Amino acid sequence: MKYEIAVIGDTGSVIAFRGLGFTVVPIEDDTGAEGELYRLIDSKRFAIIYITEPLARRCSKVLSRYSAHATPAIILIPASNDSGGYAMANLKQSVIRAVGFDVLANKKEGGESKNE
Repeated sequence: MKYEIAVIGDTGSVIAFRGLGFTVVPIEDDTGAEGELYRLIDSKRFAIIYITEPLARRCSKVLSRYSAHATPAIILIPASNDSGGYAMANLKQSVIRAVGFDVLANKKEGGESKNE
């Protein structure tokens, strides 16, 4: 089976991905956002689903449910109009789950992590 890549989020953030051949799903309001994400997942067509941060915050239950699945990989991307750090926090949690500690922690002088 040949998998595809989808991008879901506000139109301004996702429309350019159409030029790369990705399936683009613009969402402009909260109504139906979770349903659209479930539709993409349940179709089993997509190996990767990129989702903008603001939409990911609204669909956190769906993301939690599928975070341990190999496919589709649901990857957060910043939106063109709002990047609240949710993507980085999500990435840090994934890294900690994978390796047991935060390798992305900010370093202070002397090479030590802030977390040490």
